[in-house]
Amino acid sequence: MKKYLKILSVVLLISIFTVSCAMAPDLGMSAPMGDAYLGMMGGVEGDLSGEDYTEIVENAFVNAAETPDSYFSIDANTASYPNLRRYLQQGYLNIPKDAVRVEEMLNYFDYDYEKPTDGSVLALTSSVFDNPYNPATKLLTIGLAAQEIEFKDIRNNLVFLIDVSGSMYSEDKLPLVQQSFSMLVENLNPEDRVSIVTYAGSDKVVLKGAFGYEKQKILAAIEDLEAGGSTAGSAGITTAYEIAKECFIEGGNNRVILATDGDFNVGVTGLLDLETFIKYRAQSTGVTFSVFGFGTGNLKADKMETLALNGNGTYGYIDSLKEARRALVEQIGGTLVTVAKDVKAGISFNPEYVEAYRLIGYENKLLTEDEFNDSSTDAGELGSGHTVTVVYEVILTDKALSEGERFADVKIKYKPTENVGGDSETEQEITLGIGTEKYHAEPGESDAFVASVIEFALILRDSEYKGDANINDLIARLDALDLTNDECKDEFKALVKLYKERMDSLGSGDDANTNMRGVHETYIKSNIRYWDISPVNDESVEIEFGEYNLDVYRCDTFEDYVHIQELMGKVDYSTEVYNEEFFEKYTMLYGFFGTSDGYTFKVESVTIENGNLRAKVVQTSPTGMEHLDRACDWEVYIVVPKEDMQSVTSIAIILGDIN
Repeated sequence: MKKYLKILSVVLLISIFTVSCAMAPDLGMSAPMGDAYLGMMGGVEGDLSGEDYTEIVENAFVNAAETPDSYFSIDANTASYPNLRRYLQQGYLNIPKDAVRVEEMLNYFDYDYEKPTDGSVLALTSSVFDNPYNPATKLLTIGLAAQEIEFKDIRNNLVFLIDVSGSMYSEDKLPLVQQSFSMLVENLNPEDRVSIVTYAGSDKVVLKGAFGYEKQKILAAIEDLEAGGSTAGSAGITTAYEIAKECFIEGGNNRVILATDGDFNVGVTGLLDLETFIKYRAQSTGVTFSVFGFGTGNLKADKMETLALNGNGTYGYIDSLKEARRALVEQIGGTLVTVAKDVKAGISFNPEYVEAYRLIGYENKLLTEDEFNDSSTDAGELGSGHTVTVVYEVILTDKALSEGERFADVKIKYKPTENVGGDSETEQEITLGIGTEKYHAEPGESDAFVASVIEFALILRDSEYKGDANINDLIARLDALDLTNDECKDEFKALVKLYKERMDSLGSGDDANTNMRGVHETYIKSNIRYWDISPVNDESVEIEFGEYNLDVYRCDTFEDYVHIQELMGKVDYSTEVYNEEFFEKYTMLYGFFGTSDGYTFKVESVTIENGNLRAKVVQTSPTGMEHLDRACDWEVYIVVPKEDMQSVTSIAIILGDIN
């Protein structure tokens, strides 16, 4: 008799049942999935359907004669780039447009900008050059560099606010948080203070005011953290601020550092409420608030960005130990030590030489003229050694390059912090004029890389402003640059090429034994085939994975299900859960593996996007079973609510590597 081993996963409204050789599933519940399992497992690794991003409406071209001035808030957030790297390395090609933040991608990289001198806090650089992806426009760049100070000269009062709710269960969440913060602890100064507050269903003070020289005590507290429960984020924030105030260091760096996937489902949860909640605490305590996002599937980037912007801190995303080392060790000063706060930019374009302009990025950081001139306006912060890149796409008038002495004037307003000996309540400003002397038809290496990052972002967003941007020309321009001495930029080039390889691999698939057409795509080391799902499908789609075959059937009714089970020669299939009532609500996509190596299969993730349902199936080693010489059949159940199934036109089954 065949045996079936039940493995259960769920993604939002999609329930997936993976069953390998054992008995028919006896779930003991009326619905395919209960919340308890989600609380235990913390969601399904790889699914993206639960991720939320702040909506981005790209800035349009502005007529310089009608509106010559542009104002916005500046910060050095970089979260978008490592998040996109995560998408691309995991094989996702349909990246959410709102996850592509051009300014955060640009600010991830280092550029050879002029550094502040003679005690200055900030320094400005600019250039103008031909736009490589749109010959009708030029790119005007503004580089801003912040003073760099020694981290060892600053006393730090840090509160690690760590999300230990059920959604943080997976390896790329709490375990990565623990490793990341452990690296940070190893680089603290002896007199620094460290506290740890956790939150799940409620908040808990794990450690209070330990000194930097008590490293083993701090590391042990981090190591003992475990995930489970709901997400009372606002309660944790309140407690963290209370602890930060108790351990407050006058003239020091007092900061709460939140590590989370961003999900708040208990207490204050709405974006506007969170904005008010965090802004009051930041302004009344003098304690800044930084956020690091972790993980896949439940990332709430909109909430994390809201907290960081209104907490006078920074927002980053950590997808690996390598990124943790970069943010919390190599760039620890920029991450933790603020040198300028309430940083605002005002650019005035000369309509005699600039016909129109478009700010690339910074869409949710725009300011009015009154807000720019008001010294009490809450704007962005810059850390020690940070660089910021601002780019405008401009349309010049006919006489601009021949006669134009001044295209634009730049004014940066900011308040220097006590870390650089400044009066944090007194606003200062620096200015820069941009004229024909800044123009060069062929961009230098730094400018060419800036243009490449923008072009890739526009391609990913399928932007209406992408002009002639295309991946082949982009790669050619990147190949012409010498990036060997910059690991991060060289990695960017590799990611662009990886994206191209996966897009190029799209092509026609075999029709198998049906009248359905397929599409084949390479997925890291796996295969993807998209198969059209017709409204009525009495035949299976046979998908080949090397020596394995997967026959996929569609069951819209209980009768379909019974027919397929009998077709498979099964007499012990479940009708307790999979009954007529079940099929009134759900459609089942039933997959049947044939294999001879004794491996089990489990569904790792499922997404539905643009009518495409994608399920990733991974092999696992034999679980205590003897190696099977005979053929063994393995089943995959993908259960989709009928209202969701109405939008599904194709299915992709991805076979991953053996764990």
